[in-house]
Amino acid sequence: MEANTKIPFLRSSNDLPGPLPTSSQIRESPTIIHGVDPYADKRVVIVGPYVVKYGKGVSLLEGQNLLFIEENFPQVPAPKLYAMWRDAEEVFLVMEQIQGQTLDTLWPTLGDEDKVIILNKLRDIFESLHSPPGQGFFGSVLKGPIPYHLFWDSDGDPTITGPFEAASDMIYGLAKRSRANSALNHKDPYLAEFFERNLAPALDDRSATFCHSDVQRKNIIIENLPTHLTGFENVRVVLLDWEVAGWYPSYWEYVAAFIAFIWDDDWPKRVEDFLPIYGSEAAQSARAGDAGQLLTGLLKCARCRNWRKERQEMWAGSRPVLNVKGVLGDNKLVVRAAHMMMRRGLLQQSQAVPATAPNVPGEDAARAIRGGPRDVENDRGE
Repeated sequence: MEANTKIPFLRSSNDLPGPLPTSSQIRESPTIIHGVDPYADKRVVIVGPYVVKYGKGVSLLEGQNLLFIEENFPQVPAPKLYAMWRDAEEVFLVMEQIQGQTLDTLWPTLGDEDKVIILNKLRDIFESLHSPPGQGFFGSVLKGPIPYHLFWDSDGDPTITGPFEAASDMIYGLAKRSRANSALNHKDPYLAEFFERNLAPALDDRSATFCHSDVQRKNIIIENLPTHLTGFENVRVVLLDWEVAGWYPSYWEYVAAFIAFIWDDDWPKRVEDFLPIYGSEAAQSARAGDAGQLLTGLLKCARCRNWRKERQEMWAGSRPVLNVKGVLGDNKLVVRAAHMMMRRGLLQQSQAVPATAPNVPGEDAARAIRGGPRDVENDRGE
């Protein structure tokens, strides 16, 4: 399983649905799907029978991933890549145009039976995607750095970006990145210390799984929509946006999906029907399973905004819950809180947190654990 196609990549004219557009024709396309801002560094346009993603912010790795999927995962529906080249500072990916609707648009209109049909198809897709054995590293298909944004580093430090030999090295990379962020913000590295002390030893998994790593409804297209003569049994489910796909730990697909949850409908619950939460058998031990869930919650909590209203709506009438981000504001409570979460399953409650968590100073952390009131009106994301 190797991927390193030379650039430019152009399919034979016999394999094309029409003449390939030029860079100029693509830039002049009036049909813009994404990136209407004149300063956008990434655009998606339609040119003839093609969808083209181009711009300074487009990565050649996405094209390599599509070719890798086509060659190694024939059961996984993804857009076919017809051409890939670089012009000046812009990358161009010319792809198959998938006719259908994105699942985020379609989801509110679906009944439960139709949702189940789509979820079953997604389960089959991800079982196929996750089935091949790892390649002995965690990183991109080019055996390069992990493409997920949490591992980006401006200096390209390989201890942060990877590739890594073990999943524990990934956690240490996250910790180092968190430590650098804390230093820039003149804060103590409590989160980094927590990762190093509790998560890295528990997630020392040397097997890797190929993951899409951005499972959101906007990245799922439903093709062959039913008519009055056909039902949802005949729809085709296609995964888009393979830019951050690569070799990750077995639990990562769900972790990355969890980070993007909004918690305004049943989608977060339904994801559990087709994505494994615990991953491989090695990760299903009590310690690794709990730590994997804990990593999910912590990464979610690291993306903060004011969430007062959402929290009140979500937990109206329920018991006060543990505030993970708040606990991390006081190093004396970190290990105690982690042990509580692992023993009592409190992290299941923190999974109800929307894409948010307050920036809680240390003295408020104790109140968060006790369930006491606190003022989040002025909380700001980091």
